[in-house]
Amino acid sequence: MKSLHFFTGSFDTAFDLINETRNNFDKSKSSLIFAPVDLHSLSYSLSKEHQKFYKDIDYLAPDGMPLVWWLTYVKNKPTQRIYGPALFLYFLNKSHTIKAKQFFISPNEAKSRQLSKQIIKEYPSLSTFKSASLQKNNKDDFDSIVNQIKKYNPDIIWIGIGTPTQIILASKLKKELTSKIIFPVGAAFDFFTQDQTQAPKFIQNSGFEWLYRLMS
Repeated sequence: MKSLHFFTGSFDTAFDLINETRNNFDKSKSSLIFAPVDLHSLSYSLSKEHQKFYKDIDYLAPDGMPLVWWLTYVKNKPTQRIYGPALFLYFLNKSHTIKAKQFFISPNEAKSRQLSKQIIKEYPSLSTFKSASLQKNNKDDFDSIVNQIKKYNPDIIWIGIGTPTQIILASKLKKELTSKIIFPVGAAFDFFTQDQTQAPKFIQNSGFEWLYRLMS
């Protein structure tokens, strides 16, 4: 994990980082990937098949208490958990201040429509967004997503299609697009649309959220 760069900050400092990055973008600037990861997601970075995709991530944020503890007590880099679903809501709540066009990539059309309806319901003032789906994860679907993104020209791209697929997609999008912020956020869309139930806070803080998800 020596080649991976971990973000050790708060939601507020993450927000400031993204805003600063957006303000400094120019047409030749590479897109930036900010990826909350837990140990399960991070384990894919150890495989030869997926290493190259994880190396394209600019900031890995600890999305699980074991990683928070490792960074804080082993690496002596005090940090807090950057929970993907919470990061997603944090930015939606800040949408009125960042004035960014946003693009949401779901695993299927049904989820894409459901997500759009929920965003309109919860954030009626958020009018500058588009939702699409990556259903088959093949070249045709990928090319279609890229074309839609280029046509809409969003500032922020959210990917909620699960690991490691979303990391692979984020890496590919980074190579195809310029001046974009890319957030792979796992199950954030499912929690937002209430298709999945989040673990209680005390379980999240215990480091056993994975067990709760396994049993639920």
